[in-house]
Amino acid sequence: MAKRIAVFALSAIPSAIWFFYAICITKCASDAQRGGALGTIFAFGFVIITRSYAMEIFAKDRLRARKEALLKFRASGSSAPLPPPTPTELAQDMDGLLDAIATDSIDQKNLNLCLVIASAFAAFIWGFGDKIAAPFITGPIPPCCH
Repeated sequence: MAKRIAVFALSAIPSAIWFFYAICITKCASDAQRGGALGTIFAFGFVIITRSYAMEIFAKDRLRARKEALLKFRASGSSAPLPPPTPTELAQDMDGLLDAIATDSIDQKNLNLCLVIASAFAAFIWGFGDKIAAPFITGPIPPCCH
């Protein structure tokens, strides 16, 4: 949940901040669009760097268990090959894998929803921020808006 809130915040907040910055500080309607560009950049950055933690945890747990079994087997002094996993062990592996896939799927759907909303908001501000901000800007127009 925290990751989704962070994704949404880091993608949507720059759009809002730059929009109000343009209205209150620079008084330049075209500045309102810059936050939308930043928000879109952050949203797409999250798409690129997002990782699957459930699969990573599953892999580490199963590898750790297999390593311990191997070390116990080697410590017993046997020179025979490591016995294959039992049906129970295979069933546990399959259950863990299916749980990890389900967890990743739910997490990815929620993250995608946050990214869609945040990037749509940022793209909207990027495209139309100047038109929306213009009526709120009062006073002399600064040189950036010729």
